[in-house]
Amino acid sequence: MKRSLAAALVLAAIGLMSGESAQAGHISGIERHNSTNAVPVVAEEPLNENVLAFVDRAHKYVEVPAEIAGAQYVQMANDDKKVANVELDVTLGRDAVVLLFVDNRVGNGGLAEHPDDYAGVTPDLSSEMAWAANMGFADMGIDIGIDESGDGFANYWSSVYWKAVSAGTITLLELNQGSRNMYGVAAIEEPAVWPLVFQADFEDGNLAAWGATDPSAWRIEGGHGGKVLSLFKNSSYSPTYRSPYNINLVRDVMVESFSLELELLSTNSDYNHRDMCVFFGYQDPSHFYYVHMGKTADAHANSIFIVDDADRVSIAHYRTDGTPWDNNWHTVRLVRDVETGRIEVYFDGVSTPIMTAINHRFRWGRVGVGSFDDIGQFDDLQLRGRLWIEGDFMGPYGVDFADFAFFASRWLEADCTESNRCDGADLGGLDTVDAADLMILSEHWLGMGPKGQ
Repeated sequence: MKRSLAAALVLAAIGLMSGESAQAGHISGIERHNSTNAVPVVAEEPLNENVLAFVDRAHKYVEVPAEIAGAQYVQMANDDKKVANVELDVTLGRDAVVLLFVDNRVGNGGLAEHPDDYAGVTPDLSSEMAWAANMGFADMGIDIGIDESGDGFANYWSSVYWKAVSAGTITLLELNQGSRNMYGVAAIEEPAVWPLVFQADFEDGNLAAWGATDPSAWRIEGGHGGKVLSLFKNSSYSPTYRSPYNINLVRDVMVESFSLELELLSTNSDYNHRDMCVFFGYQDPSHFYYVHMGKTADAHANSIFIVDDADRVSIAHYRTDGTPWDNNWHTVRLVRDVETGRIEVYFDGVSTPIMTAINHRFRWGRVGVGSFDDIGQFDDLQLRGRLWIEGDFMGPYGVDFADFAFFASRWLEADCTESNRCDGADLGGLDTVDAADLMILSEHWLGMGPKGQ
């Protein structure tokens, strides 16, 4: 299984409560084309353990991940896996996340070494089901099992892929391989709208809420019908690891899941790596995520990156060929859901993200703006999200025994400034996980607050 230990502890903390109620009503209809096999149906029951996977087999879903338990799902026709031009129109009554369960054998027919049940193997969508990758479906990093023998155990595993889809109809295409199980389809709720926790239009000319790698490179200027935050020169800053030079962070706001929307203007001359960046999950200069929106995509441009005690590494599952910077203002929206690991980047209000990723490494952190090594302007920033509670290491909404177990595992660790504050357990920032940090943890013990607060 590909699920991380951290994800497993999160599920323990929430008591697997997501499987208790169906995410009903997302799929309002389905229509299959170009096949005379058994007709797929929207299942009457939600996705849970030992529900039927197909309309023409007795196969059942098992080891259903808690992240998707309770989803509304479609019982597909397994014989459709051999139909070269089959199509399935899925109509959504409201915005939702559409899930595909892709057999881990997809694209791996030539794999020399693998478990018999293909557990933990990632499908290769470069040939088989390439349409799914082209549409922006991204691997969640979790698997669902299919019991073909009726003994309650998985004979084969499927990877769960996701894509945020607006209300309307999405058309899914063929598998066209007889030696796999037909892909599954389900839908779950989009994340709720989070409360506003920070906003800036820079009209007051005050930068007290911001902290930059080099404050001398930033100032408030006139523009965009008022005032804007301007990165007018390159910063005098040398990061330990290869990563952006120009960073300006919101000082005192730490968020977990969030949606960040802002307007950006690239004022740099045009070239292939002309870029603007948005930072998030920022815990220290060696541990953070950033979105690099570059004019032309390559290994180091136009992607979602992580800096984790090493030079930046791209983690995007999907990205476009480049971001069309010109001399106009553009709107960017970044969405982060720490429970699923989802990261999505939207450009100029288009409903399809220009980049997607799944990553669980940093659950919380600061957000900010900047550029790798270019200049530009920023305006009308709105951050909606769930504020991080000190000690809420494992989520989802409070400090509890799962967080205490994590804290205990770091007890008396030292040199925390060299190790991401000992993964956050050094709450007091004094370089060691000790009684002072335990006191801070106790102050927030069982602190919940409304979701998003």
